[in-house]
Amino acid sequence: MDATKQSFVKNYIMPAIADYFKAAIQVVPRKTAVVSSVLSCAGFSIPLSLYTTGVSNTDLVVVVSSSDQPGVANMGTSAGCILDSTTYRYAFSYYYW
Repeated sequence: MDATKQSFVKNYIMPAIADYFKAAIQVVPRKTAVVSSVLSCAGFSIPLSLYTTGVSNTDLVVVVSSSDQPGVANMGTSAGCILDSTTYRYAFSYYYW
């Protein structure tokens, strides 16, 4: 995708999608950054930057990990890790692929 198309998607398409879903499901955005209170989630390391500065302008951070183990039967698992005490929504979750 060239720079013009990237700019169009970033500056017009993505904000329109975000506005649509905010109106459709009445999401109340967080006023502060999502910051992890732990250094690991379900046994997986959380990047230090998520512990120190977090992520602004988001409601959920998903940590993704993968493995190339032969003979593993499951395709993936996921779980919530940190529940926001003010919104009672998960702020951090992990997905193991």
